[in-house]
Amino acid sequence: MGDLLVNKVVLVTGASGGIGREAAKVFASNGARVVAAARRESDLAETVSQIEQAGGTATDRKSTRLNSSHQIISYAVFC
Repeated sequence: MGDLLVNKVVLVTGASGGIGREAAKVFASNGARVVAAARRESDLAETVSQIEQAGGTATDRKSTRLNSSHQIISYAVFC
């Protein structure tokens, strides 16, 4: 694990798969606390699990049309 992003919080949208999942894992492997957001809850939980199993720190936030991007960003800022 690197330390490039230690003490930083990174918000990744679309973290339930593909590029978003891989980006979240890279940020976490470099020391960031990752706030992973996506609509597919079970896939999002898998992303968080993979990060934690690799020794990283992550939390998930299901995003829907009902919760605004402001709420997710606020969560990430005060995380």
